[in-house]
Amino acid sequence: MNDATQTREGMKDTSARDGLEIAVYLSVVLTALMLGLEDSLDEGGELLLIWGTSIGLTLAHVFAFRVGSIYEHGISFTSGWRPIRAMLLVALLVGVAASIPYLGSLDIANPSVAARWILTAVIAVAAYLAARSRGLSLAGRLAYSLLITVVAASVSVLKYLLTR
Repeated sequence: MNDATQTREGMKDTSARDGLEIAVYLSVVLTALMLGLEDSLDEGGELLLIWGTSIGLTLAHVFAFRVGSIYEHGISFTSGWRPIRAMLLVALLVGVAASIPYLGSLDIANPSVAARWILTAVIAVAAYLAARSRGLSLAGRLAYSLLITVVAASVSVLKYLLTR
């Protein structure tokens, strides 16, 4: 067996971690974006920003992940796509979740505020799942989720303020 084959076989499946990572990352960035939405944009423009950011950021993240995987594991560019599929699926789900308030049938007065709440919930759920995977008690999971949600909201606000 050559080194690349041994490395691939010895790699831990990181799909769940990579999915949670992109969920939190994309949610933080989209939240910062939605804090700065201009009043001149209509709901269609806001949706275009959500999906343009979701697609662009996900593609950039996947590209960087592939380069890092090749460096770390010495694998070929055509192997190890399982984590990438997880990232793409989760990114799609985050984009869909952020788009829900914009559905015309819901008639939400301020869809960007509702979308920010949904993205905050995505972050809280991701943090809860991460804490559960570490075996924390229910109280520990909830405390960790709250802490991560506050930190993520702070990062979103800081990102918004720095790019204003």
